Amino acid sequence: MNQNYEEEISLRDLISVLYKKRKQIIVSFLIVTLLSGVYTFVPAFEKEKEYDAVSSISIVYKYKTPDNPEEIGEGYVFYQDRMQNVMIPTIKGYAKSLTILRDIISELDLRDDEDELLRARKLAEDISIENVNGSNLISITAKYDDEVLAADIANKIPEKLIQMAKANPELRDYQINIIDYAVASELEEEGGKILTIAIGMVLGLMLGIFLAFATSYMSKKIQSASQMSAIGLDLDLIIKEPVDQEKLNKIIALAELADSKKVLVGVEVIDKFPITKDLISYAKKKNIELEVLSYVSNDFILKTKEMDKIFIIVQENITETKPVKELSKLLTKYNKDFSGIFIEN
Repeated sequence: MNQNYEEEISLRDLISVLYKKRKQIIVSFLIVTLLSGVYTFVPAFEKEKEYDAVSSISIVYKYKTPDNPEEIGEGYVFYQDRMQNVMIPTIKGYAKSLTILRDIISELDLRDDEDELLRARKLAEDISIENVNGSNLISITAKYDDEVLAADIANKIPEKLIQMAKANPELRDYQINIIDYAVASELEEEGGKILTIAIGMVLGLMLGIFLAFATSYMSKKIQSASQMSAIGLDLDLIIKEPVDQEKLNKIIALAELADSKKVLVGVEVIDKFPITKDLISYAKKKNIELEVLSYVSNDFILKTKEMDKIFIIVQENITETKPVKELSKLLTKYNKDFSGIFIEN
């Protein structure tokens, strides 16, 4: 039961931190989203365009009908099976062979960024060969940063395969035909741009949430009412800024309910709590002797011996955590009854 209650409080605190740090989260979200948009659409960051071109070929077995009708079916099945399991994988391998690619690099004068002839292995990374299972069709896709050269590469590979087939005795019973010549087209990147911005939005939101928790955790200021309970200071009242007359009434009511005539109110720095003057004035009307002192001073500890009720006023994001902890330990050690008033910003 207590564990569930603590988890509920923790969840409430987390939501509270996110709400109070919402401006920081929104700013982080907008900045990272804006940067991702700049990276995506500003020409200075634009990636080099890339084109792809697809050609296709078919492999045809030069089937000779045998004189014996009984052998027709068996022969056809044998050579079709051989085409799928041997010839098509062989042709696919030849299409990306370094020998063929080196010839293409030389003929098309393909060069890298350093104006050196492109390496065959590098070109092989941008070429894909696909075959639809059960068919004799092979598609050849070439990617390159030049529209014309992308198409030339995709068209040169079938030409080289045809030349190779004619010179290779193992392929004499098979014929390679060009079905489609390649025409280059720019690779579509709109989806990539949208994805980049979407990732930027998610990262911006995550960064904002991380910063919200990090700044809250690392802050030396008291961040929440539950933090006071963790320090060991029981809260009698949680009020919000600005502190008006109605809220001053509540503070005095606490003293009256406790039947206290001498009340000591401790704040970290008196100048940071202008309500203390109004509080003293209002207490006099109620015949309550109320004194406000800084709890980091020695006078405060001495005065606690004379007072019926001790209140410590803590203000969110203003009051330092360390002196409140030290005061809580000290008052507990001296068996002094004290309570807290938390002012939310």
